[in-house]
Amino acid sequence: MSQKAIIETKTRVIRRITTDINPSISTDETVVDLSQDIDLANGPWKLDLADKKVAATTIEAKEAGVDRAYLESEQLRKLAELKQSLQDIEKNVLLPIEVRTFATKYLALLG
Repeated sequence: MSQKAIIETKTRVIRRITTDINPSISTDETVVDLSQDIDLANGPWKLDLADKKVAATTIEAKEAGVDRAYLESEQLRKLAELKQSLQDIEKNVLLPIEVRTFATKYLALLG
């Protein structure tokens, strides 16, 4: 079976490789049949207009949602925002005790 690259349409950054006959894709993705198998190690990679694997820039990777460092920092930022919101709820004596207790228990789960 030959590989297919699932690319982000705008940047052509490769999001994943599959051998599925009819891969499931998002609305911002395109399936490209590859003439030869490729390896995604040491990426991020994109396909040029001739469908050859070339290095993707950091900006392209970020736009395509495949920049791991950026995604991890965004997840940490969102987690910090969630924790702060729960702490605000926990301290708000105008809220019902059940809501404040929920916030306390949720914070404990998050660690």
